[in-house]
Amino acid sequence: MIGQTLGHYRIESKLGEGGMGVVYKAHDTHLDRPVAIKVLAAETVANAERKRRFVQEAKAASALNHPNIIHIYDIDTAVSEQGATDFIAMEFVPGATLDRVAGRKGLALGAALKYAVQIADGLAAAHAAGIVHRDIKPANIMVTEPGHVKLLDFGLAKLTEVEEGDSFATTLTGGPGEAPRTEEGTIVGTVAYMSPEQAEGKKIDARSDIFSFGSVLYEIVTGARAFQGETKISTLSAILHKEPKPFSAIAPAVPRELERIITHCLRKDPARRFQHMDDVKTLLEELKEESDSGTIAAGLPAAAAPARRRWLTVAAPILVALTALAAGLAWWFLRGGRGAGTPSEAAVIRLTSDAGLTTDPALSPDGKLVAYTSDRSLDGQQDLYIKQVAGGQPIRLTSDGAGNRTPDFSPDGSKIVFRSNRENGGIYEIPAFGGEAQLVARDGFNPKFSPDGTQLAYWVGAKGTGVAAAVPGSGTVWVVPAAGGPPQRVGPNFTAARDPIWSPDGKHLLLIGYTSAKAYESASLDWWLAATSSGDAVKTGAYEALAKAGLKPFSSTPRPACWLAATNTVVFSAPSGDANNLFEIGLSPAAGRVSGALQRLTTGAGNETAPSCAAGGALAFTMGETRRDVWSLPFDLDRGTPKGALERITQSPANREHASLSKDGRYVAFASNQAGQINIWVRDLATGKESSVAASSFAQRYPVMNASGGRIAFSVYENAKRVVYVSAAGGVPEKLCEGCLRATDWSRDEKTLLMFGGNPYQINVLELASHQQTPLLRDPKHHVLYGRFSPDNHWVSFTIRTEPNRGVMAIAPVDGPKPVPESAWITVTPSEVNDWADWSPDGKTLYFPSSRDGHSCLWGQRLDASSHRPAGEAFAVQHFHGRVSYQQGGWSAAGSRIAMVLVEETGNIWMMSRSGAH
Repeated sequence: MIGQTLGHYRIESKLGEGGMGVVYKAHDTHLDRPVAIKVLAAETVANAERKRRFVQEAKAASALNHPNIIHIYDIDTAVSEQGATDFIAMEFVPGATLDRVAGRKGLALGAALKYAVQIADGLAAAHAAGIVHRDIKPANIMVTEPGHVKLLDFGLAKLTEVEEGDSFATTLTGGPGEAPRTEEGTIVGTVAYMSPEQAEGKKIDARSDIFSFGSVLYEIVTGARAFQGETKISTLSAILHKEPKPFSAIAPAVPRELERIITHCLRKDPARRFQHMDDVKTLLEELKEESDSGTIAAGLPAAAAPARRRWLTVAAPILVALTALAAGLAWWFLRGGRGAGTPSEAAVIRLTSDAGLTTDPALSPDGKLVAYTSDRSLDGQQDLYIKQVAGGQPIRLTSDGAGNRTPDFSPDGSKIVFRSNRENGGIYEIPAFGGEAQLVARDGFNPKFSPDGTQLAYWVGAKGTGVAAAVPGSGTVWVVPAAGGPPQRVGPNFTAARDPIWSPDGKHLLLIGYTSAKAYESASLDWWLAATSSGDAVKTGAYEALAKAGLKPFSSTPRPACWLAATNTVVFSAPSGDANNLFEIGLSPAAGRVSGALQRLTTGAGNETAPSCAAGGALAFTMGETRRDVWSLPFDLDRGTPKGALERITQSPANREHASLSKDGRYVAFASNQAGQINIWVRDLATGKESSVAASSFAQRYPVMNASGGRIAFSVYENAKRVVYVSAAGGVPEKLCEGCLRATDWSRDEKTLLMFGGNPYQINVLELASHQQTPLLRDPKHHVLYGRFSPDNHWVSFTIRTEPNRGVMAIAPVDGPKPVPESAWITVTPSEVNDWADWSPDGKTLYFPSSRDGHSCLWGQRLDASSHRPAGEAFAVQHFHGRVSYQQGGWSAAGSRIAMVLVEETGNIWMMSRSGAH
């Protein structure tokens, strides 16, 4: 192969050889950079399973954009006179594999911890994406000269939500100093580093990688393999039945704390290991800090270690909770209404330890059971589970994966109500320990039983967060008899209302409400106490109190979660710095006003959300992480066919929203808080360079980019008014209008913008030169919004919001800036859309998000060339049924790609019991 060319890669030298193929150093002639090329050996091309694994390696690794994971550039087949050659082009990492760096004597403590933290970080990222490596070993870990670690060879990785099929490869155990290699057989992995469940051919999850990681860590600090036999069978037997040699016998200088971490990773029973690589990483980081600072020395007895390290000696169940505390939870509880408490006044336990998203806890009234939503099953779908707080295995209540969320117990604990996306969505009821689910009410979110169990409160509207979730037409609150019957609306004078909870006496609902006729221009956004009988409502003043206390309720709209009768306090989650913490505040039922000082319940560094209360002061909540990143889907917009897999464009803890592409698909604009305040950013997709459009102390949202990518219109909420600006990156923003809500598209000559605002919303055309607006599309009864020009500027697509959570997608012919009569409107989709549509470059297809299959997915609808009416059935473009979902975060179609903001959630459920709260 030396000197040959594969595509635009010129082979220069051989780097190594493994069971899957040969690795070469090559030169990328297009981008003038060194790359590593992995070529599938010619004699194995005919083996379909081996080739499938080869492709799987590239796809799995390319989805993981992380500094400690090898970056995949390309996967292709080069055809020449000699035949076809399958290869992967990847990042060239100069350095040596970890087995060579460690040698036979192992590494010094500082170097071992430095590498271990990086390996753990890379594996944690892979596990968060649902990928298990399955072949962690020193030979698959590269170390560069500066000491940077890269994980290689995801050829054995598998998506955790996929059923494991027939295995393909087994392994040989080499002699001392010999790198293990993979051979054909029936077990996947490298024997010396396999987990027990992997060795037995059982189904595996992320905890298998934790075991393998423990084997690697044992080896690099002791210089000996954790499990070693003279034959493959004897090595497998050691993994299944024996423990590694004690550290005291072969490496007495290893600190006791590190020994305990490794031993915990190497537990035979997966349930007794660390459950999450993030926990392992955090402990190693702390140990590394102590090692670097000299506060821990090799061979120190446990009694001499710092006090918080001695906690690692407790029993396994408590160890799991403590490791998470070490991860930065740092709970500091305050007793409701009694002033500051201490950590000893509260017991904190972790109720679930699942790899994906486990959330929406609901405690039974006696606090002994917890119902929740989880995607823990192999199919990765969100279903309901119930388990005892005291322990034991959960019981799965639903199995349809229809986005079953937000459960709530009846007062007697016999029933559970929940939101489900099945049959276009609604409120359902199910027996607490399983049975048939029954529809209670169409549509609706966050159902809550009344204190006497006779009624259910819920809301109907457009899901979302922030002020945008409480604008006109976005929500209404309803009460329905639990036994069935017609629902009754609560608070008819509200322009928008949502997220109700019951008062302890069952006569009122506390909800987020908004009464102004002009969106964003009133201080009426607040928690309101509404009577269920007469509909009278009282503004509680909660948001004013929260703002004085330093929170930002008007931009984050915290919702009430539960009302404690004994203390007359309301518990809720709200942003606090870079985290979400739990708080409570007093509320007088008689006066309908908040009272007393705001009390902080937690000061964790993560996101603590969805609190649920029970008798005796028990409080369950979700500790999780929500990532909102820009993703790109290569797509032939005219043909309606994908050209590749989804690719994550941005990746950091910062949130992104509302992606907008330039017409050539090179630039994408989005809103992000990556520099603190939410401002508009532009990313060059060719170079990866990002730049701020116009930094401001005010929140900027809803960018819409012109064709060339040179100018962006966006909305700013400043001085209690919504203002629309236009600016070039780094330029001086030009104010276009005040009181208007947002711009949604540029004309192709870039002289006008489509806007919407007013009440009800209407679509206007704004001339950039004069700033004059002309009405284009309006309906006296319904909101009309999200206008988008067709490629030839002769049509506009838009949404007519017929219900709080549904709308009709339509198009209308336009001939300059003048009103278009309703008689000319053409309906494209039924009442199922609550987002905008975008056009294909040839104007013959409309793309739009829809929940017609129970999930928010992307669909396409072809139009007849002459009549512009729908032609044929809508077709699926991209499904989002797993952990990564689309939630109205903004999307755009242009060039040969679709860009969108997708939400990725992970989390587990914790519980605390506070003295003095009931």
